[in-house]
Amino acid sequence: MCGRFALINNPLLLMTLFDLPPVQDFVPVYNIAPSFRVLAAHVKDEKVALDRFSWNYRPHWAKQNMKSVINARVETVFEKPYFRGAIK
Repeated sequence: MCGRFALINNPLLLMTLFDLPPVQDFVPVYNIAPSFRVLAAHVKDEKVALDRFSWNYRPHWAKQNMKSVINARVETVFEKPYFRGAIK
């Protein structure tokens, strides 16, 4: 898995399909880093919503000063305690 990705498609199709309010400040981004707050579709109150999220993972039990990760190795993801609650 790479450490960057691009978000270039306007969310207009999602807004139309799911009857969502317009996103006023959408700008295509071609080099999204894990710390960037990226627009993503998710389920909120049993409906699809568009919100901005940071791109990283930290288990609920991890302390705030514990480092977040952006990917997992397929060879060890089932063995590492860090991912145990996220993957089955």
